[in-house]
Amino acid sequence: MKRLFTLFTIVVFATSSSYTFAQNSELVLEEVVVTATKKEENVQDIAQTVNAVSGSTLDNYQIRDLSELAQVVSGVEFTKIDPRRQTIIMRGQKLDPDGGNDQPIQGYLDEVPLRTGEIFLQMYDTERVEILKGAQGTLQGAVSTGGALHIYTRSANVGSDEKNGYVKTTWADNMTSIVEAASDFHLSETMSLRFAGVTNNNDGNEVRNVRTGITENHAYDSGRLSLSWEPSDELSVRVKYQNMETDSIYPQPVAGEAGTFNFNAFEYVTGFPAAFAMGLGFPAPFPDATVTHAGAAQAWAEMVATVNPAASLGDFAFLHRPTWADVPAGGLKPEDGVALHYQNPRQNTSAEVFNIMVDYDMGSHALALRYSDSESDSMGLIDRDYAGAYVYGYPQEVRTNTGIETVEMRLSNQDNDTLEYTIGFFSRDSQTFTNADLDVSMDNYEVAPGLFKPMVGFDYKTPNQACLAERANPGLFAAKPNVITCMGIPLNNKTEAWFVNLKYNLSESTFVQFGVREQEIDGYRAQNLYLPVTALLGPLDGGGMTIPRIPANLQNSSNDSTTGSMKIGHYLNDDILLYATTESGFRSPGATISPVAINPSLITFEEEESDMVEIGMKGSFMDGRLRLNAAYYDYDFEGYQTKWDNVTARAYTAAGPGVVQQVQGGIFNNNDATISGIDLEYAYVVNEDLTLGGSYTSTDSEYAAGSIGYANDPSYAGLSAATRDVSGQRVNDDAESSFTFYLDHTVAASWGGERYTRYNVSWRDERTSSINPDLKIKSLYIANIVAGWRSADGVWDASFFVKNITDDVDLSHIQAYYSDYHLPGGGSLPSKFYAGNTNMGRQMGAQLVYNF
Repeated sequence: MKRLFTLFTIVVFATSSSYTFAQNSELVLEEVVVTATKKEENVQDIAQTVNAVSGSTLDNYQIRDLSELAQVVSGVEFTKIDPRRQTIIMRGQKLDPDGGNDQPIQGYLDEVPLRTGEIFLQMYDTERVEILKGAQGTLQGAVSTGGALHIYTRSANVGSDEKNGYVKTTWADNMTSIVEAASDFHLSETMSLRFAGVTNNNDGNEVRNVRTGITENHAYDSGRLSLSWEPSDELSVRVKYQNMETDSIYPQPVAGEAGTFNFNAFEYVTGFPAAFAMGLGFPAPFPDATVTHAGAAQAWAEMVATVNPAASLGDFAFLHRPTWADVPAGGLKPEDGVALHYQNPRQNTSAEVFNIMVDYDMGSHALALRYSDSESDSMGLIDRDYAGAYVYGYPQEVRTNTGIETVEMRLSNQDNDTLEYTIGFFSRDSQTFTNADLDVSMDNYEVAPGLFKPMVGFDYKTPNQACLAERANPGLFAAKPNVITCMGIPLNNKTEAWFVNLKYNLSESTFVQFGVREQEIDGYRAQNLYLPVTALLGPLDGGGMTIPRIPANLQNSSNDSTTGSMKIGHYLNDDILLYATTESGFRSPGATISPVAINPSLITFEEEESDMVEIGMKGSFMDGRLRLNAAYYDYDFEGYQTKWDNVTARAYTAAGPGVVQQVQGGIFNNNDATISGIDLEYAYVVNEDLTLGGSYTSTDSEYAAGSIGYANDPSYAGLSAATRDVSGQRVNDDAESSFTFYLDHTVAASWGGERYTRYNVSWRDERTSSINPDLKIKSLYIANIVAGWRSADGVWDASFFVKNITDDVDLSHIQAYYSDYHLPGGGSLPSKFYAGNTNMGRQMGAQLVYNF
């Protein structure tokens, strides 16, 4: 209610002041045209919040990817967890990269709905970015309750001899080296081709793995071909093809401090009667021991030898230790950029996007046809032992192959000023297959690392290679003292939808808009766990079996939903629009994808329905020099879908209930919830040399009374999963408030041409981590400056930049709760280490652009 009152105050002040200023009519803000309503329209005439970032703004402030986009748009967060996983927060809702369910935020590249892996790659030769905040239940390709992100690339211009070309080079002190180029090639008077490409090599946040000596490194290459054909004034055909390749070594940073040392070298030796504590001397021979006295002695010697006598036993209780000089005695901080895992994570992605856009002006109507086909292959090798607890790590490999084919047809009238309508059909066929493979041999080789080794890192480079070898030759590992798990996860969805959007202009100043979307989603999902036979996993233990983790009756799904919108808008005058909007959303039911076999009752979760109300104003004041937009939004969710990460649950085996352990993949459930907040955006031309602007967002959210969430509780002794009351708690770990500010100052240079200074800042406030509630993600302030010179003819542009001037670095995302890994005899390692991501620290560099 306070936010609504604040908005009302701003609207009253703005509208009452709009008649009091007389300004220089030559100083006006440029009109922003977007296609958020599936046709070209001034953003100020759209009755919902749309933040548009032009390609020139992206270039001027050197915003290269989504992680930097939040520095000019408030209320959104883009975090790259690793090259395989990315997350987006918008209006308090969070996209989960490993959820396997309908996402609340959908990203598009040239109207093609894609996974976040492709959306998060570097933006280049970009025309504009449109951030559609709020539920999208009518016109967008996929229903998304939190919002949509559209990236539009530049197309070749037809009917001009201009090349519109450039070559851009960038260098920065984290070993960044970027070369970007683009140009039009005119094939005829009606056909043009545009080529654009980029190569980017950098060391990212410069995270270093102190166990292996490897430092973070990224390589990205992409090329795009755009063909534009306009055989007549009525017909336009655009064809685009883009290829993207990325390869990264991505050490995962950890923070925190060590826990209590707890050690039993002989826990797994059959016949040893009691725990053996350090300092008591070597025990007598065991009765009926399965490990020889000599073998046990060797194992004991190896373990003791790894302990640094100068270090406290309360410090790091793992065997293969990092360099102690690199690990401060008080623990690690997020900004230290230190990784401790044995395996070096590596990720690569290869993707191709092909799309055709046909627009035909039929006089009274306009027909739009869209077709796209996208393919992507991604591989992520990580070490789940981020705390460095194991000698040889805990390697996991995830390989995902995705194919998405979309078709969309839209018909809009053009001959009626009273009634405007758009009707259309949308189809998306998405087929995804994921292999999630693990080498889980830790218990064995931790007891005697000199006697036993894992397969990954020795016999095979990755878990997937081991799984492929065993599938090709069943029984290959029958004599090996290892455990390998091989998971296949097919996930297919076919969406078909009809939609209609009607806008009735009651008068020149008032309109009413209705939209409805009827969609059907048919899906197939499965999780098939294959356990190769090994010396530790025989047929009686499930070795050689393929275990379906989702029951057959739950693998196929079919869901219908009806969503839509109603909007009322009224122009106080030509420059001020007041509006009220309501829009509904829907997310289909699904099944949890978990690396741990859990109680079947925990697998499925129900559908989510939502209703959003937005009340707002869009205005231009001071003869077009000032633009001010304000909106209040309120969501009501029934069955809000939440994935609770790193919860404690009991595992299930072929023999029944197993041990209680931490489920890192998380478990879904449903609760009712509410979200509300305000969005403000402004831009102001101060004089002919200076323009400034910015935005502010504040969001509040809470679970309804009686809401239950899953919890991390090692003391849990039940048969399903630990739970906790989350009534009144925030639904995500998004920042409650955030703001941005930018300033562009340009003056004539005494030596010719013009010099410019561009400055932008962003801030988001502190919040509690939803994964690790004992931790705070601190507030973050980032300031950037770009100073440069541009020649009078616009051919040359040279600049120097400093990003994150104050070197403010803190967590942007926490991946996991405190380590739950067990050491020999320790049961679990109660360390205070956690895996997290941070923003980039201070970066200085230079850029040179040649335009032709």
